[in-house]
Amino acid sequence: MPEHKKRKGTMDTTTLRRARLALGASLLALPLLAAPLAAQTPLIVSKNAAGDTLTVTYDDGTFVAFGAQGTLDLPVTGVGQRLMWYPGKGAFRAGSVETNNGTGTEWDEANIGFLSVALGDATMASGGNSLAAGLATHATAAQSVALGQRSVASSDVAVAVGTNAMASGSNSMALGTDVTASGTFSTVIGSRASADGYTGAIVLGDAAPFTVGGDTMRATANNQLAVRASGGIRLRTSLDTLSGCDIDGAGNMTCTGTVSGTSDVNRKDDFAPVEADQVLQKLASLPIGAWSYKADPPGVRHVGPMAQAFHAAFGLGANDVTIATVDADGINMLAIQALERRTETLRKQVAAARSQSGSLRKQVEAARAENADLRRRVQRLEAVVQQLVAKEHAAAGHDR
Repeated sequence: MPEHKKRKGTMDTTTLRRARLALGASLLALPLLAAPLAAQTPLIVSKNAAGDTLTVTYDDGTFVAFGAQGTLDLPVTGVGQRLMWYPGKGAFRAGSVETNNGTGTEWDEANIGFLSVALGDATMASGGNSLAAGLATHATAAQSVALGQRSVASSDVAVAVGTNAMASGSNSMALGTDVTASGTFSTVIGSRASADGYTGAIVLGDAAPFTVGGDTMRATANNQLAVRASGGIRLRTSLDTLSGCDIDGAGNMTCTGTVSGTSDVNRKDDFAPVEADQVLQKLASLPIGAWSYKADPPGVRHVGPMAQAFHAAFGLGANDVTIATVDADGINMLAIQALERRTETLRKQVAAARSQSGSLRKQVEAARAENADLRRRVQRLEAVVQQLVAKEHAAAGHDR
């Protein structure tokens, strides 16, 4: 049961009875109060020994309680159920304080903040202008808010809503289950997510089943947007929701438009030439095969090099586990340039060979023509010789 204290100025039963009987006389003091609606009629007005109005109850059940802020004398402490207006701090409490959900001291003087409100079971609003509601929620800093179940807002202007939501960074917000907004101006939403102390981080965690080893989504830098969405990410850029990009659970991105990377010369420096033939030689020896990502559905295949081999061959990129598309495109373009130069050289060599072949063909044709002429001459000489021989034979027979 709550521990009650006798408080100076508290009305006893006799005084309350007299106040009821003297209702008409008490109405004369109503100018001290906020003006009620015309339809409401005060039924009970209570005052302290100094004549200050403390409470007014109207005929429709409405009641107003007054008090002087700064008078710190809490009449009830400890465990128990109660509705409590504490004018000394301008604080309000309604619900229960039980040791099975807290320490039983959540509504004691030391744990009540000025102008604070606590509702529910074992809730604590110890910060100035703070609000705690639900089950065992704690709003322990100025202008902090804690709602739900065992959520804690422990820094100025922090908001924690959900189950085990922790907002410990100034001006932070934690919404969901097992989420921690520990960085200044951080926002953490969803399930099993943490700002990990980074300023301005925004972390979103989905409700995918917990896996052994822990799968809390964590920020890794200030002012970072970190998202875990095992079902994918869907972005739309048109009112009809037909344009945009989708990233599935395996990390594959599909867009209705093009994907462009900045390549403005004005955003680059440290320029250096690259020997295309050397790139072509390295590319020719680069291991390239077919494979599947571990997150791919069965049967989905890809072709390409491993990032480690690509990085070792060309030394490009920020690490050896990724390949930037601009680097892959650049290597391919250099290889194409090298092949084009080789192709042009071969084209010229073939043209020269063809030209030389044409010249040889003409020489051969000229030689053939010359041979044919010589053959004809030889044939004529052979005919003349045969004639001479015949004449010699005829002359020899005549002499005989």
